[in-house]
Amino acid sequence: MKAKTYSKATQGSDKLSKNFRVDEFACNDGSDKILIADELVLLLQAIRNHFKRAVVMNSAYRNLRYNRSIGSSDSSYHVKGMAADFNVAGLSPSAVRKEIESGNVKGVCPDQIGLGSYPGFTHIDSRGFKGRW
Repeated sequence: MKAKTYSKATQGSDKLSKNFRVDEFACNDGSDKILIADELVLLLQAIRNHFKRAVVMNSAYRNLRYNRSIGSSDSSYHVKGMAADFNVAGLSPSAVRKEIESGNVKGVCPDQIGLGSYPGFTHIDSRGFKGRW
């Protein structure tokens, strides 16, 4: 589950899947390096396909310096390029989480992901085992 390294400057417009580009996973501090796990892209594309609505990233890859600046743990899956905080257009984070957790989203195994919902976004990560909050 090792993430691949990308450059926002030279690869930012490259497609990772039908609906996602490299730059959507960039750290919010504007830095060039981006880590992205293929498994995370597959999860997000499955969610996009299921809901047939835009999936908008709030935060995906975070370098360690930025991650620390927002008070997140050094062991965060965001630092590893394996997590995303996102919104599905027109749906509440709790509704998105409930549907993912139900097992109805083809390509997403609820027992193999980290999943959480917050007032402003849904979190998902490709950790390989079940995690909830």
